[in-house]
Amino acid sequence: MVKFFSAIATGAVTAVLGTFLHAAYPPWGWMMAILGTSLAFWTLGYLALERRWKFLALAVWIYFIIRAGSVGKGGELLIAGDLAGMSFLLVGLLVLLVISLRRS
Repeated sequence: MVKFFSAIATGAVTAVLGTFLHAAYPPWGWMMAILGTSLAFWTLGYLALERRWKFLALAVWIYFIIRAGSVGKGGELLIAGDLAGMSFLLVGLLVLLVISLRRS
């Protein structure tokens, strides 16, 4: 039960922090968002010792990123379609897929 909530929290927190950090301090914020997210997912895999928890965290991360990349009710868009936003999505997804597929 603890691993379940840890995986959900890891995916949600890294997605939210990465969303705000990638646009705040370009290009350093983008690099810190990718490094922080990958380190959190690696740590989750190291502590949980099962890949399914990394995939659960990845699913939660993708959900939050999709919500941040779509227009909200007030017209807000947290991940823009510029170079920083699209590279954060692409590189972040690729890095997390590689980390999730590797064994702990």
